Amino acid sequence: MDFTVIDSKTCFQGKIMDVRKDRIRFDNGVEADREVVVKHHEATAIIALDEQEKLLMVEQYRYGTGQVMLEIPAGLVDPGEDYEACARRELEEETGYRAGRLVRMFDYYATPGYCSEKIVLYFATDLVKTQQHLDVDEFLSVQRYSLDEAIRKIEQGEITDGKTIAAIFAAQVYCKR
Repeated sequence: MDFTVIDSKTCFQGKIMDVRKDRIRFDNGVEADREVVVKHHEATAIIALDEQEKLLMVEQYRYGTGQVMLEIPAGLVDPGEDYEACARRELEEETGYRAGRLVRMFDYYATPGYCSEKIVLYFATDLVKTQQHLDVDEFLSVQRYSLDEAIRKIEQGEITDGKTIAAIFAAQVYCKR
């Protein structure tokens, strides 16, 4: 169904996102309000498999949830940076490993009902140990789990991050090929 934006107001402007409230009119005349989180930067996420077939994951406190979460490495694309360069940079910054092979798996929208954020997922192998380069406000530890262990952690509610869950199940399919 098509619609027309009849009013749009920016309610908040931040460093990584803005919040906008739109008033829209559908073709049938019905009007509705829509609130949208507009991300300034898209993101990449990386499912990385080391030589022992362990997934590299990061454990970090997430302010939005108020808890420590177990996730795959991920980060925002810098202005002028392409997705692959971002994935390579974020993997090395967060885990201290460089990918010898990096394959783009798929793109997805994390929460399309109210947010414009697109995440591009990569599969990384042939890892080479380098050094972590964490941001000054980034505090995380690298963890390693087999694919089966990671799936059990999802089933037990220990992994609750959406991008991580999607990536683990995608890796399960990808590794069977």
